[in-house]
Amino acid sequence: MKYKKEYWNIGFRVIFEIAPHVKNTLTFAAHPYEQMMDTELNSKPDAFLVQGRVVAGEKLEVGFRAFTMEMTPDFHRRLGELYEVVKTEYRNTIFKKV
Repeated sequence: MKYKKEYWNIGFRVIFEIAPHVKNTLTFAAHPYEQMMDTELNSKPDAFLVQGRVVAGEKLEVGFRAFTMEMTPDFHRRLGELYEVVKTEYRNTIFKKV
């Protein structure tokens, strides 16, 4: 199951995916709104800045694509908040099923 959530308060679009054959794992791709310029790519998770997954034990694994962005204090704060919303989503979807 794949679904999208808009987090306007932190400026990210996040696409989550739950694969039934991969137990206790929530994968995600996130992209900051200020980098969304191509309407076609704005819905393709493989083109997003941050990609990762949350696995059993709420272990968060992330990777960053080859984007160059200024790391401002605000963007750094928003990445921290992204971490929290992804963990919350894991708790509300995967963790409740266990």
